[in-house]
Amino acid sequence: MRPNMSSNLPKIALNPGVNSIEFTEECRYQSALATLADRSNSDLTNFLDQALLDLEERQ
Repeated sequence: MRPNMSSNLPKIALNPGVNSIEFTEECRYQSALATLADRSNSDLTNFLDQALLDLEERQ
């Protein structure tokens, strides 16, 4: 039996509201919240900085 490969294809969500101003404003709001959370987490910042340095050393 052949596996169903169509399940690996990207899914496109059709939502007519994604072009609204409210949707855009909500995306910006959520992005700002994520940015604040990331900036307040110094452990995450240090981890990501170290990971970047490790990658640069391997090149």
